[in-house]
Amino acid sequence: MAITTLQAQEFKNELTAQSEFINFYNGCYTNKSDFLDLQITVMQEVWPVARTRIDYRIYRKPGNTLAYLCADSYHASHAPYGMIVGELIRYFTKSSRREYYIQDAQMLYHAFRNRGYTHRMLIQRLGHLDWSKREFYSAKGLQPKIRHIPGGGAVFNTQIDPVMQMAIREGFKLNLNWR
Repeated sequence: MAITTLQAQEFKNELTAQSEFINFYNGCYTNKSDFLDLQITVMQEVWPVARTRIDYRIYRKPGNTLAYLCADSYHASHAPYGMIVGELIRYFTKSSRREYYIQDAQMLYHAFRNRGYTHRMLIQRLGHLDWSKREFYSAKGLQPKIRHIPGGGAVFNTQIDPVMQMAIREGFKLNLNWR
C-alpha cells in the first residue's frame, strides 16, 4: 500500500493547521532516513573497493537549539561534567565516522560556551574522550542490560530516587492499578 504525493501533502497541511507555532515538513529520500536519533545515509563507494556504505550520525530536529543547562544554574557541580561526558559517549556510539564525531563535539563545545561554560572546563572534558575510546564505549553498550543472579533469575539494575524513597517511607502511596 502506498500513498500519493497529493495525499502526503494534504496530511502535512492537516498537521500544520493544528497549531500556528508548528510547521511540519516532509521529505522523501531514496538513500537517507532519519530514524530515532540517527541520520542514516546509504551511499556507493568506488575506491578503494566498490561497495555500499551505511553511514550514520546524530540526528537533530530542525528546531533543536542545543539548550543545555546554564553554567550558573543551581544544579550540583558534577551535573555539567556528566552532561558533557554523556553527550560525547553518545556521539562516539552514534557516529560511523570520526569526522562526524569531531563536528558534533565542536557543536557541543560551542553550545556549552554559549551557556556560559569556560573554555578550560570544556577542554578538560572534551580532551579526555577522544575517538580512540570509541570501541570501548561501543562494546560496553552491547553488554547485557540485566544482571544475572547466582542460582537463577535476573533483575534489572535499578535505583530508586532518594526523594521518592523518603516519601514512600513517610507513608506516600503509589496506586499502580489505576485505569
